[in-house]
Amino acid sequence: MVNIGSAPTVPIIESPFFADIAASDYFAAHEKKIASDLNKYGFAILPGFFSEIKEQATQLRADLQPLYDEMAISTTLTPEEIAAEARLQDAYRTSQTVKDIACDERIIKLLTKLYGRQAFAFQTLNFRYGSQQATHSDAMHFHSAPERYMCGVWVALEDWL
Repeated sequence: MVNIGSAPTVPIIESPFFADIAASDYFAAHEKKIASDLNKYGFAILPGFFSEIKEQATQLRADLQPLYDEMAISTTLTPEEIAAEARLQDAYRTSQTVKDIACDERIIKLLTKLYGRQAFAFQTLNFRYGSQQATHSDAMHFHSAPERYMCGVWVALEDWL
């Protein structure tokens, strides 16, 4: 077992000792590919992670539709612009389902292990439709101290809505 010790100064997945950590028994078998992908590519795909997402997606639609409808009433945007731009920041404050997904203890535990510091959700951003944004950086909007400890978690719901 690798002893990580006190909070690392870089995320474990970015550690210069990552290969040794990954080769040890620090990560469970199902975590090794995720850690390796994050280390190598900067992202990882977790298919099937949210096994109950179909039911949650149905509830999300019910929770968020009134907020999107309200947005449509209170704007001068055209319906097409609303469809392209409609996003709700911090919907976890009004939707327990959004909060349940954002604060899922399995993802919090996994990120804590991958980064070597206690993970926590601090914001949610829900899009009515996939944004289809080009490659971009969110560093201006999201930053952490110490740096490099922000991880975005994206849950694609297109197949469920």
